[in-house]
This record gives sequence, structure tokens and C-alpha cells, in this order.
Amino acid sequence: LDLRGNLRNEGSLAMNPNTELIFKGNATQSISGNMISFAKLTINNTNGVTLLSPQEITEWLKLENGNLTSNGNLTLRSDAGKTAMVINTNGAVIGTTTVQRYVPAYASRTTVQGYNYFSSPVSPATLGEIHDDVALVLNPAYDFFTPYSGAFPNFYRYRENRLTSTQNAFEKGWESPASLAENLEVGRGYILNLNSTTTIDFSGTLNNGNINVPISRNPLTNSGWNLVGNPYPSTLDWEKIWDINQSKVEKTIYRRIATGAYSGTWAYYTAGVGGLNGGTKEIAMAQGFFLRVLDTQAGVTGLNLNLTNAMRNSNETQFFRTEESEESKTQGVIKVKLSSQKWADETMIYFKREASERYDEGLEVPKSQYNSNPAPNLFTSVSGKRLAFNAQSVENLPKEIPLHFIVANSGQHEIELSELRNFKENTPIYLEDRLLNTTHDLTQKTYRFTANAGTDTSRFILKFELAFAQTIPDESLIVYPNPTSSELKINIDSKFKGTLQVKILDVLGREVDKQIFDKTFTQEEFKVDVSSLQKGVYILKIEGSNYSATQKIIKE
Repeated sequence: LDLRGNLRNEGSLAMNPNTELIFKGNATQSISGNMISFAKLTINNTNGVTLLSPQEITEWLKLENGNLTSNGNLTLRSDAGKTAMVINTNGAVIGTTTVQRYVPAYASRTTVQGYNYFSSPVSPATLGEIHDDVALVLNPAYDFFTPYSGAFPNFYRYRENRLTSTQNAFEKGWESPASLAENLEVGRGYILNLNSTTTIDFSGTLNNGNINVPISRNPLTNSGWNLVGNPYPSTLDWEKIWDINQSKVEKTIYRRIATGAYSGTWAYYTAGVGGLNGGTKEIAMAQGFFLRVLDTQAGVTGLNLNLTNAMRNSNETQFFRTEESEESKTQGVIKVKLSSQKWADETMIYFKREASERYDEGLEVPKSQYNSNPAPNLFTSVSGKRLAFNAQSVENLPKEIPLHFIVANSGQHEIELSELRNFKENTPIYLEDRLLNTTHDLTQKTYRFTANAGTDTSRFILKFELAFAQTIPDESLIVYPNPTSSELKINIDSKFKGTLQVKILDVLGREVDKQIFDKTFTQEEFKVDVSSLQKGVYILKIEGSNYSATQKIIKE
């Protein structure tokens, strides 16, 4: 629905959730009167739109062309169903905005209370922004290893430079702030013990544009962990973040998912590979997460994680929930899950040309963080390192890989295949139980077994004879929808970065359209409007300094 005048609500206006309201006037427009819950609101007016009374958005605000002046009247809603976000294309929200973040309940959480990771989408903001929703207990005297005085805090940040040569352990980095007046640092993650179904709200200016988040690594063995956060009022794409920052940080991000008041499991996502325990490349709005600085950057001063608007996307991600959505760029994937009652843990074995039989730095991910009791842990091992992600060579395929596990409780447990990708149909994956001297085909059904609490590194072995369904290319071009009547999407996965010319040629080779795009990331998608073209067959030609591709397209 295009609106070219002002909108004033004198009664009760219910917006259809599928309706996009587009402000498209030639002069400044305004919204006034009673509150309206906008699902999809777009600003396409270079003179902008001004809010003269409180209004709220439940799904998204898209700033295509022009600003929205909030005057403190804008609220981005969040509840169990949806979380509103802002898409900055060519515009910004001017003034104070209130941003809500709902913390949902989920099946594996045994108690209402638990630790969750946050980050502020606005600035400036103090700890008081959280304290008015959840009573914060602060105590800067807290130390994980050394006796301290005062209250046990429920709110922390993480400082990796707190580690010392005598207390060189991950837990040493936790620190509680001193005052509610302290600012929430932009791009910094925080951890808070709170009840599920709680809504946190932040009020301030929405973070936008280029943001540099300070990160560090000291020379100690367990250093380099940084609790950072999504500073934008939208989701972030880890693939794009790592693409730009790969010389500084490892490929993997970590998020702890609370299963109880003081327990949790870890979700992983590794760029170019995929996720474990539901880990996804999409980082939810106001979500904190751990990353690790490369050991080659130890001692480097002035190190930053560089974030830009180009790394944002409009995919809604439910806070603290995880849902796998990224297709792996690997040749093949075997993902195995170990379940103990309602808790579970996954490990991945994947196949890549550059992998070897030894530990491959940059390809394999150690299981650095362990799930806490009562959740189990499942992993493989290479060169004495326990692995969450195990990279295997495509040229020299193994025939068996030992599986190791830790279970917190004695009793019955289950092992199953949670994913098998890009192998020929009916490829069997066997699990050998050396304790019972049995072999089981995991592709047919789950394997149930009994074990005592503790660690076992010799009982189970995965056995297989693998044949890949197809060869996954290093580079790809996907053009869709094809045929199309209006918009063509061009998804390019290539190491090339720079200026691209996208030409559309008719069947006689004549150029009928030409557009220029700047490719910033390895994998990026561009949109081309073809609605003005006559129906028929065309050739899409894409050219860069050392990149070229062509594909036939059909205009309906």
C-alpha cells in the first residue's frame, strides 16, 4: 500500500500482517494519533517521515530512501512470535528508539532461570537499561578462582586479559561491572542470569554503519576468547563477518544455550562448514557470542572486529534459539548426535580437498568448551586434540573414525545420524560397539546403549565406504528465479572481490541492460530488475577483472 500523504489514526486501525505500508510522498510525511502496530513499514521518501505520537513495528522497518525521525516515539516489538528489525538501505532512524528483546522458553531448559548472552542495539546505553527489566546484582570483587567478598553477581562481561600465567583458564576472564551507570559497550557481549519469557528493552539511538569492536589475544595458552555481540537492530551474517575479518579471528563462533540455572550446552557455527547443536550463521539482534582471535595476532594492539551494514540481513532469528540454515561448502558431511534424556550433543566429520590425516589448523575445531552436567559431550580426536569439527581428506578417504563421549548420568543413551549430506543414496554408516561386539547401521535407525557416567574413548567406531553424490565446485553461480517476470537474483560464490559488470544481451548479442555492482564478500547476492524487458530469452553476462560467467535467462 503506497501512501503519499500524512497518516493520522483517530480510532483503532488494525494492519494486516501481510501488508507492507510504503511512505512514498514528495514532501515530509508524518504519523500521528493513536498507536498503530505496523508489521512491515517502508520509507521511500527522500524528505523523510516523522513520528508525532507513539507507534510500534512488529516485523520490519525498511529504510529504502529517506529517514524516519522518531522523536522518541518508535518501539521495535519482540514477543514469542516475532522480533522487529530495521533494514538500513539508504536512510536511518533519527532520534531515540526503544528496542525489545524477548527471551523464549525451549524444551531442553529444565528451569525457568538460566544464563543468556546479550548485546545492546542502541547507544549510548547504561546497565540501567537492563536493570529496569531484571534486577542486576553487581560485584567487581568477584573472581572464579580467588575468594572474594560480597554478593554473587548475576551479570558479567568477559576480559581475556584477566588471565595470568598462574591462573591460565578460560573461567578467569569473567568480570562483574561496578556500577549501573557504566555504559554497555557497542559490540560487546554480556551474560545475564534471568528467567525465560522475559522481555528486555533498550532505549537510545540505533547503532548503524561501520562499527569497530576491540578484540585481543594475550600470549597465554587459553587466551584469545572475546565475548562480542551483534550491535545492530537486525540479524548479522557470520559468513560475511569472517570473510572480512579472517586474518584476525578463527572461523567458529560459539553460543552457550542455557539448560538450567547454571548449566548449558554449546552451539557452534564454522564459516564455510556449518553448525552443530543448531548453530547457525545468523546472529540474532541483541545476541552476544564468543569468538577467538588467531594465535598469530597474540600481543597485537589496536585489533578490531570490523562490522558494516553490508553484513546485516533481514532474516529474523529467534533469540537464543538455534536453527540450521546454511548449506555447507564442503564435499560431504556426517553429523552424529548423542542424546541423554532430553539433552544432546553433536559432532561433525566433513570432507575437504585440503584436509590431511593430521590436525589441520583452520579446518578443524577443537572442542574447547564442554557442555555442563547433565548434557552429554560427543567428539572425535586427531593428534591428541578433541574435536567438535573433524576435517578429512577427499583424496585419501578414511574407512573408520573413533567416536568418544562423556555422559553425566548412568543409564540409557542414544546415538543417531543427525545429518548425512552429499553422499550417494543408500550409503551405509556403521557404528561398531566394541564393548558388546556388535555393528549397527545408523542410516537405518538410532542405536540405544547403556553406559555409566564418565568418559569413554574406546567403545565406539564409525565405519563407512563413502561415495560422494556430486563434486562441489570451489566457485558457483546461481541465478533465480529463472524464468522470472520481474526480479532476478544473482548469487555468486567466488574468491573474486571487486567491481562486476552485469550485462543482459538479447539473442542477437545486443546489450539491453547493464548494471555495476561492487562485490565485497566471497559469497554475495545481487538483485536485477528485469520488469521492463520484453518477454523472451536473454543471455546474462557477468564480468570482473579476473571473473566471468554467462547464463541463459528467460523473461516471462
